[in-house]
Amino acid sequence: MTGNVTATGVSSSHGINSDNSSGASNTNTVNITGNITTIGPLSHSRGIYLTNTQGANNTSVVNMTGDIASSGDSVEGITLNNNSGASNTNTVNMIGNVTATSSMSYAYGISLYNVDGANNTNTLNIAGNIMTSGYAPYGLLLSNITTTGSTNTVNMTGNISVSDIGSINTNYSGILFWNFFDRSSINNLNMTGNIVGTGNYLAGISGSNYGNFGSSSATNMTGNIMLSGNNSLGIYFLNFLLDPQASASNTLNMTGNITTSGNNSYGIYLFNRTYASSSGSNTVNITGHISATGVGSYAIYATNANSTGSNTVQLNKGSSVIGAISGVGDYSANNFLKLNLGAGASYSFATTGFTVQDLNGRPMVTGSAHAAGVGNVTTASQSLYERTSQITQSIDDRLRTYDAKQNTSQDFWVNTYYSDSNRGGQGLSGSNLSFNQYRSGITAGFNVKNSYTPTELIVNYEHGQLNIDEGNQGISSNSIMAGALFPDIKKLFTGTLSAKAMVGYSDFSGDRKVLTNDIAFNGSRNVTASYQSTHLTLGSAWTKTLYQTDKIILDTLVGIDLNTQHINSYSESDLFKWNSRTINQLQERVTLGMEMKPFVKPLTLFGRVGVERRDLISGENQNYAINNTAVSFNDSNQRNTYATLNAGAYYPLTPTVKAYAQVRYYDSTKDIDSLSGSIGISGQF
Repeated sequence: MTGNVTATGVSSSHGINSDNSSGASNTNTVNITGNITTIGPLSHSRGIYLTNTQGANNTSVVNMTGDIASSGDSVEGITLNNNSGASNTNTVNMIGNVTATSSMSYAYGISLYNVDGANNTNTLNIAGNIMTSGYAPYGLLLSNITTTGSTNTVNMTGNISVSDIGSINTNYSGILFWNFFDRSSINNLNMTGNIVGTGNYLAGISGSNYGNFGSSSATNMTGNIMLSGNNSLGIYFLNFLLDPQASASNTLNMTGNITTSGNNSYGIYLFNRTYASSSGSNTVNITGHISATGVGSYAIYATNANSTGSNTVQLNKGSSVIGAISGVGDYSANNFLKLNLGAGASYSFATTGFTVQDLNGRPMVTGSAHAAGVGNVTTASQSLYERTSQITQSIDDRLRTYDAKQNTSQDFWVNTYYSDSNRGGQGLSGSNLSFNQYRSGITAGFNVKNSYTPTELIVNYEHGQLNIDEGNQGISSNSIMAGALFPDIKKLFTGTLSAKAMVGYSDFSGDRKVLTNDIAFNGSRNVTASYQSTHLTLGSAWTKTLYQTDKIILDTLVGIDLNTQHINSYSESDLFKWNSRTINQLQERVTLGMEMKPFVKPLTLFGRVGVERRDLISGENQNYAINNTAVSFNDSNQRNTYATLNAGAYYPLTPTVKAYAQVRYYDSTKDIDSLSGSIGISGQF
């Protein structure tokens, strides 16, 4: 059919009505492109009404492209109903919007029923929006009543809008799941879209199980729930199980935000009233923000009237809470708040009546829930490696000139650099925290004339910026290092042995985001810190020119450094106090390089490949306090191996002064990669 359908009547106005009654293996199919409008001033105005009554293996199918608008009293845009039969199926495949407007009784945008019978199925696949308004509005209803093994399934892409104009002291819903004294029946919803409600006593998603035996409701949702009225419920799950053997569950997996702004409202409300050996569970697994800011409101609220009920809320990485978190009743130990916020996240949540668990393998202090992100701990050894790697690269370049007997008498050299290193990662544990690290600096060397052994004085200044776990923590630093290089202390195995010693001082400024459910902070607050560290580097390298002509030089270098950093103790507000920590780390490297002059002009090109490694030999344990409770964290990020690649060029500006530039890239076994660039000059006065 192509065209529109309009139905008007005092009652029971149906745009499409398909009924398989008492028969078996019957099939009704409607294909329509067009709109359906029904107007029933008194009752039962339905756009599409498919029903299977008593029979078995019957099928009704509607394939529709168009909109449905139903108005009147007791309005339902689409109704799929299996009543008393067995293995019957109703299916609607629709592209379009559904609008239901009620003047007196109720308005259901879409309703799916399985009543009595067994193994019946209702399926709705819709790309479009559902809009219900008026008295007692429901966007979507999925119901199993005294049935066995029946299923309602909705796959939806679109938004649900519910607007209530006069209901009093009764909650109405964007989505309502209803299982009533049935066995092993299921309501499933897969939705991409938002639920928006205006008016009082509205619920975004409501799931209720009464006296069931193994029935469940499950929702997978990507979208937001936004309710603006008083006495609103973003998520409301209830298990009311009277029989000793009864069991039921409600589950929501959601990526999106829940916001209730009215008074006496709840972001998430979970309730179990179970008896004897019955069991009920409500589970909410959310990645998003939960906010309930009205007077007398709760962001998360849970209660169990018996020990056989349990409520679980899991907050995943990227989530936050604004508003009270409270569990009540005699069995609040069965209320679980699981925090999977990531090892880089810090939080200070005020909670009552919940068993709180941190899922990210770092210390948490209870009495409410407090934890510090461990990014500053797990990145310390990597940061120490990067603090000295650019200096080491500059010094190694200088060492090669001594072994090749090139420009060893130059008075000075200066090298400026910039580096960018990063690691992606989920950040659910300390070992895979994401970070970005930017460093820029300048290194200068000065030849000491008439020394007993060739000696150069080295000075370095560096500024660094470390961003941990996508902004959960930031550390900026200013650092100086100074020392001496002895580039030719001994000839060994036809190569040149060198040594270096440097000391340094760093000043750090830290900024940490702390998640909090205190309404005054709107989900998070920042704490800051200022602290210092001292450095010591001792190292040795062996360089050898493997092959040398006027056009080509092949060389190799083997080096090892001991790097020590002592980080002073410091505090971040009254929440976190960090003990001093001393890190000792070995850093080894092997490189193989080639220089060549391919042109007539005196340009020299070079390239090098290498392998580097760092090994944390002590200082892996960080002691600190959370709310004055002593804890510790062991850094598992104790070693890493890096494959390096360098390429660059030299160019003489004058007979005694040359300029050079190079780029460096490395990739590591811990998924860290870096790109850096440097330019420099060396010469003789």
